[in-house]
Amino acid sequence: AQLALQRDNASEQRQSGRTALENARQALQIELLQEQARVRSLEAERQQREQRNERVGFLLLIVGLALVAVIVLWRLRDLRRFRELSNRDGLTAVANRRFIFEQLKVLLAGLVPGRGGVSIMLIDVDDFKTINDRYGHPVGDRVLQATAAALSEILRPGDRIARVGGEEFMLVLPRTDQDGAARVADRARETLEALRVTADGGRDITI
Repeated sequence: AQLALQRDNASEQRQSGRTALENARQALQIELLQEQARVRSLEAERQQREQRNERVGFLLLIVGLALVAVIVLWRLRDLRRFRELSNRDGLTAVANRRFIFEQLKVLLAGLVPGRGGVSIMLIDVDDFKTINDRYGHPVGDRVLQATAAALSEILRPGDRIARVGGEEFMLVLPRTDQDGAARVADRARETLEALRVTADGGRDITI
């Protein structure tokens, strides 16, 4: 009976050991599954961070390119405005001496015999010094501005006007012979004869 009891105890101990091992194995499996789930979660978080960083980086790139484009457009606009201002007379807004001579060089270099020449006309305001002395320089400036505007109105397509001196203007007339230049000169004379500039006090000044 004692031997049978010992065998029963040994069997119970083996069974208890197997149960403990099985429980340990199951616990390890559960822990392994939890660890795998944690690793997958961390990997998913890492991918989400990378995707978020990529989107942020792309947006920053777009914003940076847009800023660069805006700056370039501003610089081009300023450069174009500076070029236009450097080519124009500040008072009358017509071309200045330097620019008209550059254009004249281009026109003369491109002349082809038998296809028309270039006529040049110089016009100045009579007694301009007297106008300045009698009415003051602001009135003289208005006279120059009115003269430039009036001459600009009679220009044909392709003609050019510039202020080349204090009260001197130049008209450059491409593809114009002597007779054609004479007709333009007559229109310029008639236009300027009809021009009136009001001085201080309401007095009209003729040119």
